[in-house]
Amino acid sequence: MEKKNNKSNNKKMLIGIIIGCLILIFIVILLLKGCSPKVYEVNFDTNGGSKTNNVKINENSKIEKPDDPTKDGYIFEGWYYNGKLFDFNTKIDKNITLEARWREASTLHIGDLSLKVNGTGTLEILSLPEGLSKEDLVFTSSDETIATVNELGLVTALKLGTVTITVKSKTGNYSASCTVKVLEDVVEVESISINGRSTVNVGSKIKLTVKYSPENAANQSVKWEVDKLDIASIDSDGNVTGLKAGTVVVTATTSNGKTATKKITIKDSTTQASPTNPETPSAETPQPQVSAVGVTGITISGDNQVAVGSNITLVATINPDNATDKSLTWESSDNNIASVNNNGVVTGKSAGTVTITVRASNGVSANYTVTVYKVAATYVLHLQGIPTEGISDIYDYKFWITKDGVVFNDYLGFKINNHDYSKATDSSNNKITSVHIEANNVATITLSNRTKETMLVQFD
Repeated sequence: MEKKNNKSNNKKMLIGIIIGCLILIFIVILLLKGCSPKVYEVNFDTNGGSKTNNVKINENSKIEKPDDPTKDGYIFEGWYYNGKLFDFNTKIDKNITLEARWREASTLHIGDLSLKVNGTGTLEILSLPEGLSKEDLVFTSSDETIATVNELGLVTALKLGTVTITVKSKTGNYSASCTVKVLEDVVEVESISINGRSTVNVGSKIKLTVKYSPENAANQSVKWEVDKLDIASIDSDGNVTGLKAGTVVVTATTSNGKTATKKITIKDSTTQASPTNPETPSAETPQPQVSAVGVTGITISGDNQVAVGSNITLVATINPDNATDKSLTWESSDNNIASVNNNGVVTGKSAGTVTITVRASNGVSANYTVTVYKVAATYVLHLQGIPTEGISDIYDYKFWITKDGVVFNDYLGFKINNHDYSKATDSSNNKITSVHIEANNVATITLSNRTKETMLVQFD
């Protein structure tokens, strides 16, 4: 009986030990679970932008800011949570979703360009986002051995080939690109003159030749013409044959339309001069008359670039040098870009390209291409004209000043057309009343340290 009770007690003891072990294991599991960090998920909603992977992170840890997503036609403004810009220094204590916020981007677009080797051209900005100026742009070339580009968008062609010019805003928010093709340098004929004798006897021939400017011009061929075919004839090689006594005008025309003329006298070889006393000319003996020498060609030399507000002087060389009438007139194809006076002084007015033409009194002319570029100013006076109600041609001007693109307030005043304007002209909205201001004028700003610096006036 006693043995039976012992067995029963042992069995109960074993069951108690097993239950105790199970309870201990359960407690240990609970403790281990309590010691493990919680893990949360951070989701990224790009709202139509490029994909950004979600991340899992331990409780009270910080997440690393991912690369900004992209979206065509939009600019990424940041990751937002509950309507506020998310601070990536925030410790995560729950599952969250961050949303990308975008704003629509205006377009930046530049036009393609073709140049000849050693030629230059300024890139055309076809569209510019609001609030962005040309001074805010940075230009780069994909291959500077073919073509280079400066900070003003002026491209210089170096050798045959094609490059991509990329333009970006200094902030990096906008970019565009264009193709620049550098073509074979074909030197065009700028002017010609006719060389050779100016007299020929009836029944005889003289040969006329052409001098080309520049000497290395391509397509050095001309078409010959004579105005009176009954007095003289001329063949395709410039050989003039006298047919009867008289005078003719020979014209040579190049393939690109440049012309030159020469007066030829045809003499009757059978006519004998009456004997005369060399010291006392006979009244019947015709006296030699000086014929007018016409301008046959003009060449222009000088710089082919000028800054806005600056001048260059072009020089015109007349052929032949002994031309009787050397008066010239100058003109510009666009006086809004550059003007020229009758001394050949070209004044740059706005960025662009113009053709300067010089013309002799007999109609012979020459053309010259000039590029006008804008020089960025350190200090810029921005003006916004506001029409004055009821008064024509009178404007109020709101103004503000920037230094290297940043709003600048540390000045005492400025001067336009010798009129002084203080900083406090109108403290409420910075307004100048009824002042006439020419585009591209030069203003003077007086800084707080009493020094003076010049800057270009810029209209918005």
